[in-house]
Amino acid sequence: MTDHIDQQKSEIIVNRDRAGEPVVIHLPLDGSERTNELRGNAMKTTAHWDGGTLVIDYRGQQRGRPAQSEERWTVAPDGKTMKVIRQLSGPQGKMEQTLLMVKQ
Repeated sequence: MTDHIDQQKSEIIVNRDRAGEPVVIHLPLDGSERTNELRGNAMKTTAHWDGGTLVIDYRGQQRGRPAQSEERWTVAPDGKTMKVIRQLSGPQGKMEQTLLMVKQ
């Protein structure tokens, strides 16, 4: 998975490539809701800052059933790595993932 993250004044735009499947995610930074298409599902997305951590909430349907997740993005002080903690809940149950993203 490769993410290109562009932080602008009013939003963050993530261009994601996951095994050749491109996705664009718009995250308004004013707390407003935005609909993003993720893996064929329309997900309502909000984002806000919690100190130095960006918190992103996704809510929608997956396989016709409710799905939601929360991501917490924290950049290391050196600016070269970002830890992403995901808590997911959907048709397959609940799970947590921790990703370490490296700036290239």
